[in-house]
Amino acid sequence: MYEMRAGPAGTGISWHVKAKDAATALCGQPLHDAAPAVDPDEHCGLCMASFERAMRDHTARPDHGP
Repeated sequence: MYEMRAGPAGTGISWHVKAKDAATALCGQPLHDAAPAVDPDEHCGLCMASFERAMRDHTARPDHGP
């Protein structure tokens, strides 16, 4: 299971994707429990690409059920 978490990205804040029990985003960015004071307007491209690959690999497995 994955979740979205706001976190640092360059000089701003963006949405990152992380595995439920991970301390870092799929892009490697360390994430903290405290949410930033602002809502990000952008999504981390590296996280989104990693998430897309993970979903594609998961659904391509022969044991993948409905």
